[in-house]
Amino acid sequence: MTSTNEVQSIRPKADALLPADTTPTVRAAVRSIHAGLARPELIVNFPASDAAPKLTLRVEFRAEMQDNVRLNTTHCPWLTGILPRTHPCAFAALLTEAHAAGVSSVAVTSAWRPSFGSIAHRAGLGLDITYLEGGEKRAFLNRAFLIKAGAPRNGNVSEREKTLWKDYQEVKKVVATGEKERDAAKKRLDKNRDPEETAQLAREVADANKHLNSLRDRESAALRDWNNERDRNEPELIHKLRDRLGRNESVKQLFDPWYMDANTADNIPPVPNEQRQANSNERTHNNHLHITVLEPKIL
Repeated sequence: MTSTNEVQSIRPKADALLPADTTPTVRAAVRSIHAGLARPELIVNFPASDAAPKLTLRVEFRAEMQDNVRLNTTHCPWLTGILPRTHPCAFAALLTEAHAAGVSSVAVTSAWRPSFGSIAHRAGLGLDITYLEGGEKRAFLNRAFLIKAGAPRNGNVSEREKTLWKDYQEVKKVVATGEKERDAAKKRLDKNRDPEETAQLAREVADANKHLNSLRDRESAALRDWNNERDRNEPELIHKLRDRLGRNESVKQLFDPWYMDANTADNIPPVPNEQRQANSNERTHNNHLHITVLEPKIL
């Protein structure tokens, strides 16, 4: 159950948790969120600077973010209970990098929640975004159509990409079979104690390796073709925002319908989101951008 005193005790500390280089505009906006918004909308007016032009950013906090809280708490107000329990660095990172990426409108659909999903949301370290707008361009962050025919067709997934994705998934299965056949041939060779059979078994291993290398070339080509078609249809807004967020020091993880980055600080490029059935994290993030910020100081 939400306690008014509990929420009020969080508010003064929100400002102190922000990075020292947070701009006054972003600091004031985050402060207003943690003070409790009067309506599910935040308008941030960024003045022109050397880094970015003048911009008005509208943040819409959509109603679906209340569902999990309503089902798992006695009473926790949306604007004065849910949002203040989300780490201020999450809002600061989003506002700062959305401005830098030229985003003028963004929809947030989940912040703190008591149950369901990763610990990031339950710890108040996560934000989910489903929509971006800027420079007369719109981006609906949903690529479920890649594997589900009835999902929204919003221009993010072409029919050609669906075919190329299926081709890539199929050749990966063939490569896995080739690896098993090569490993079996090596096992037979390693266990062999008959000198007369050694040459034949060695040839079988060599043939299996040659075949496997050929299959891996096919896999690389299939991956390249899918990557190219996927990236060709990726909205510029999400590409710019992801790039900016990935370099923000408060951000730890970025998962979205195009790419997955479990550690933005490790200098390893994000991997494509293949929406694999075996990897629920990929399938879960086929319709929104998830931001995880670094673990907060003790409140």
